[in-house]
Amino acid sequence: MKIVSSITAGTLIAAGAVIAPSLNFVPSYATVEVGENTVEATETFEGVRLEWELTDPQASIQILNNGEIVADADSSGSTVDLGALEGVAEYQVVVEEPAEIADFESDVPEDIENFAHVVTVPLKIGDEVTLAARASGNTPVTTFRYQTFIPTKYVEGSIFCGPNFGSTLFNGNDRLWNPWSTNNKTRFDVTVDWRNGGSLKSTLFVGETRTYSGTVDSAVPFGEPATASTAGMKLEVHYASEAAANFTMNHDVANPLCFGALGINYSANVRVWKASGTYKVTANIRTVPNHEFYVKDSDEAEWLPIWKLSYSRFQCLYPVNNQNSWCYRDLEDGGARW
Repeated sequence: MKIVSSITAGTLIAAGAVIAPSLNFVPSYATVEVGENTVEATETFEGVRLEWELTDPQASIQILNNGEIVADADSSGSTVDLGALEGVAEYQVVVEEPAEIADFESDVPEDIENFAHVVTVPLKIGDEVTLAARASGNTPVTTFRYQTFIPTKYVEGSIFCGPNFGSTLFNGNDRLWNPWSTNNKTRFDVTVDWRNGGSLKSTLFVGETRTYSGTVDSAVPFGEPATASTAGMKLEVHYASEAAANFTMNHDVANPLCFGALGINYSANVRVWKASGTYKVTANIRTVPNHEFYVKDSDEAEWLPIWKLSYSRFQCLYPVNNQNSWCYRDLEDGGARW
């Protein structure tokens, strides 16, 4: 079960501000029960002290301040948010624990342990403590877009592609960062339809590969183009509901004209919540070619960048470098979607 709460802290002292001790200072305090778990917020001269107690050993908690993650733990603990804003700071608390059949009013899916239920409640810390229903997000659809591309017009081949490929060129995409571009090596879109119980849909694309002889200044096309299969792009759904979703985008697509090369590889796990407007992503990638990842709600005009990563070196596609740590990178990002 996932339970989401928000904590709004008022009249807070900002970290880094010049403050003088006051005999009249009375710290604001508030507490809320998130399921059977407890979260407390206390205003201090340092910032806001957040304490949580998780009753289920399998539960985990995430706390965000205005969309920025300030705590992410799988056991009871505490932290002080030194970055609390002066005036009002809003926290979003997300507790994840094993779902139970009783949490669902509709038909129970077979893979029940991979599903979650979300409840949202606000908590204010300040002169008054208020508990009330929080309005759910109104966005109909959220889309995550992962694109890979080669920024140059051509890229040199390798003997790993075959005995005659040492002086061969392959086509690049010759472009800069652009979430709207259709000129990609690959594109992997995942759409979360909140209107339909958080149903997930993937849209896959692999660009054409062409070969050239000569140099980058005098390239001449030769041979037949080819397009790799999308079979290496797979959406793994962990759970989906009208309020939250968790899925993994698995990607391994190789150059169809370079038979010895490793593929463009990444695995990105995404957790997204409708009402809070937040997301969290963790990933492991092979650092070639360029990787760009975005998220966009359907009622927003622009794509929000999650990351834009330039490639390290194309030697990372050589089989001999398959285990080299400098060819891989672990990534993590999260926050508000607008």
